[in-house]
Amino acid sequence: MKQLINRKKSQTVPRWRTNFRITEELPDIKVVRTHFLINFAAIALLIAACFVVAQREYTLRTLNESMQLLDQRLQSGQAGNRESLAWNKRFIDSARKVEEIKTHYQAPFVHHLFLAELAMTRPRDMVFRQISYQVIPAPPPPRTRARGAAPTRHSNLPSYTIQLRGDVRELNILDQLKTLLADFSYANGTYRVDVTESVQPRTDAGTFPFAIEIRLLPPS
Repeated sequence: MKQLINRKKSQTVPRWRTNFRITEELPDIKVVRTHFLINFAAIALLIAACFVVAQREYTLRTLNESMQLLDQRLQSGQAGNRESLAWNKRFIDSARKVEEIKTHYQAPFVHHLFLAELAMTRPRDMVFRQISYQVIPAPPPPRTRARGAAPTRHSNLPSYTIQLRGDVRELNILDQLKTLLADFSYANGTYRVDVTESVQPRTDAGTFPFAIEIRLLPPS
């Protein structure tokens, strides 16, 4: 009998119960609910994104308005700027002409008297083809000097160069002109006169092209 009872106990099947619960739909039975934190974080991120976008749009709008205002100012000021530039150019041209006139009258000789004297003393078999005139500013004084050296006088007067180009039939005539130019009175006794010449070979026309340079050097 006992063996039969033991056999029945060993052959009994454990009770089976199906779990039909849907865990997603079960209520939250936690003491502190945490689902609202996810919603709060999402709302906060959305507000932050909206704020960043709004700030960028405001910045772009402000920049566009500033650029339009600057463009309007530039457009309105162009006429005045053109007029100012035109007056500035006139002033620079006038100042340059004044400096040229000032330099012209500071020369140690009178230009038209020099030309008149040159025309009267020109030899018969000589032709002038070009006369040029140049002012050479005085070099700046030396900034430093050797220790113990005596100070040297520095002239602030400019130098002048007159170039004569032309043709001559005989070279001795060129020597006569060179002597006459060295004795001219255009230096006013203050400038030193240095006359140099250069002669090219005789051309087919039987003349010698020449160039004479007259340098008026300030007193040292």
